[in-house]
Amino acid sequence: MKQEVLRIRNLNCPYSAGRSLKWINLILFEGECTAFLGLSFSGKDYLLRLLTSRAAVNPGELGISIGTGHISTRKQLDSLVYRMTPDNLSFRDWSCADYIGLGGSGWLLLGRQMRELQKNAENAVKMLGIPLDVRRRIRTLSEKEKRLADLARACTTGARVLVVEDEFEGMTEEEIREYSGILKEAAAKKHLAVILNIHSYAVFRLLSDNYIVFRDGRIVKKGRINDFGSAEQMESYLLGSSFTRRINRESFDAGGRSAAEETDEGYSQRAILYRMRNFALSGFTAQEMKAKFHVVRRGERLDISFREGRVTTLLALDEEFRKRLFLNLSGRSVDTGTYCVIREHRLENGQYPEFVKNRVVSAAHLGSREELFENMSFGENLLLPSFRKITFADYLFHSEHLTSALDRNPIPAEEYPKPVKSGDVNDRIAAVLERWFLYNPDVLVLLEPFEQCDLVGVSVVRSYIRRFSSRGTCVIIIRSRTEYAEDISDEIVRFIR
Repeated sequence: MKQEVLRIRNLNCPYSAGRSLKWINLILFEGECTAFLGLSFSGKDYLLRLLTSRAAVNPGELGISIGTGHISTRKQLDSLVYRMTPDNLSFRDWSCADYIGLGGSGWLLLGRQMRELQKNAENAVKMLGIPLDVRRRIRTLSEKEKRLADLARACTTGARVLVVEDEFEGMTEEEIREYSGILKEAAAKKHLAVILNIHSYAVFRLLSDNYIVFRDGRIVKKGRINDFGSAEQMESYLLGSSFTRRINRESFDAGGRSAAEETDEGYSQRAILYRMRNFALSGFTAQEMKAKFHVVRRGERLDISFREGRVTTLLALDEEFRKRLFLNLSGRSVDTGTYCVIREHRLENGQYPEFVKNRVVSAAHLGSREELFENMSFGENLLLPSFRKITFADYLFHSEHLTSALDRNPIPAEEYPKPVKSGDVNDRIAAVLERWFLYNPDVLVLLEPFEQCDLVGVSVVRSYIRRFSSRGTCVIIIRSRTEYAEDISDEIVRFIR
């Protein structure tokens, strides 16, 4: 019989203005992976913040028990709950043995101690059934191996609950399936309960045994993952009545319609708007997957062209290659020898302001806090790209009234004066996209735009992509898989080794 690992009793706790967790009761058992499902404002994200000591709340007041003991201090939570995210493995020059074993070993290690650390790490991965060479440096690992290294570290810390917040970008379906088997085997051996906070339907279906659905601060449904139904059924259930708060049904459907097919003549009449020339392929090959596309390979260099009003998705499993594509296409950091052309204007490395001036704009990881100024209001963030169009005196005397001219559809009017840090992930997504929509760019480059999106966030992004392309903007999406982007893309190119 499986043992109980995590129990929460009658948890009531406010998590945002006007919203509270209400009578949360749940039990999680060892060896099982449970997906927490719900929208970003459903309360599930805040509950996980409580469990991972990222909220300023006294744990002793929450009614949480792990194993046989009641949790009364933050130190107990820190020792018994391990949060697994892609950001954990940022020590790229460390060996796997260093990463797995240094958590409790201190920093000043002599030769004998280092050899002992490596041996302990080797024994740990062998006992857990994790296929990993602990002598390798983290920077040399594949995406799957990085997750396995983090799993091995989690299992050696003494944690009883693993919280996995990861979309597993850069991994194939088969790799995720293999990882799932290793994760569940390790959880059974170490008597762990695993919580999955994953937005991708395809990913959490591969990893989960059970699910718990949150809505408006309550648990509204529990069950086995195989009983949940199709992606469409899940989408309909999760959106519920809260759906209309963010975006209307017509806009959502518009974001989901298939890209219109064009005749050869219609396609050829679309002007080539943007080009990237002399891009180093570094051993990759460009493979066209959907529609016509202008890709020319010259040895290890690539020329690629984009037409106005088209949505192009560039796929690559390798994270570093995706970043290079984004940095070069956006102008944020162009490789030596590579250059971009917007219409007939050539842009090179070190000319990022010229990219923006020529209406080539970009956003990385929509929903993150990096693309906005958190202490400024939503309204001020929307106006930032257009500040050059007004005088300083106008802004000084009329700043409070400037946002009255903005479209109120994507972000409710009452949100405009609020600082960005007070909003949720969907507010940030809408703010970044609306800011650039007001700027009216010719080219929009997006890196992993769906990475932090719940279903409402997905609908917002897809709707904006449609609005941009219908206005003639060339939209370039860079990501690791086609989920959410396939039916809105006019062209898809995959980069493979």
